Amino acid sequence: MGAFNKRRRNLTPDNEGNRESYALEMIDFNPEWQFEDSKTGVFYKNGIIPQKLFITFLGGNIQPDSAKKAIDILEKMFQRGVLTNCEYIRIADYNEVISAPFSTRILYANSLNRLNSTYNCRPFITYICGASLILKTMLRLFASYVKQLFIFVPTVQDAFNLINAGPNLDRVQHDRQITISQQEIDRFATLCGHILFNESFTFDEKLNGVSPDNPLHDLYTIISLLNTDLRELQKTEKAHKKQIEPKLIDLP
Repeated sequence: MGAFNKRRRNLTPDNEGNRESYALEMIDFNPEWQFEDSKTGVFYKNGIIPQKLFITFLGGNIQPDSAKKAIDILEKMFQRGVLTNCEYIRIADYNEVISAPFSTRILYANSLNRLNSTYNCRPFITYICGASLILKTMLRLFASYVKQLFIFVPTVQDAFNLINAGPNLDRVQHDRQITISQQEIDRFATLCGHILFNESFTFDEKLNGVSPDNPLHDLYTIISLLNTDLRELQKTEKAHKKQIEPKLIDLP
């Protein structure tokens, strides 16, 4: 993972009011907080600067079974009291993540919300490193649910650079304004209707999407992901129904 040079400033002052920098070599990567599955290639590695910073390196095709193992590790880590009664900086490196289905994401999000509530802590800013376009979209959908401000950067180095440069420099990307027409709004609303009410509808980027330089491209990426998630939920619901119906018939 390498080491980062110390810088002069930090987001939070120390007890004497001085601003210190955060660096990777300052982080405790306790062996108990790491998980790696050689069969699936999934890994989940965590490090802490107590009460200040929580970093995670994760990768692979993260299915619910792997997520449950990662959550068990989170439980152990939070139980150590390293993030109690505090606001902290969150860094998550997604450079090696292949995919994560909706069931994995909701399980993980619910667990983080529960742990942050139990230990009276929360991330006041979260740096997402190296996420693909589809992963960025997935995470944006969860931003308000997990009560986090997401800042997307290419690497962990970039995250530390922004942290140590001081506040406000990492929020510029949220200030870009765009202008859209009523026709574009109507087209987007129609697409949402197809996704909600037509089970046979499948989002096709060539037919239903917009070009990457269109200011609404991010929204269309989001709606494409929602379509995929909705179909996943419908498939799961039908499978459960198929399992339950024979049992209901056998009841007296």
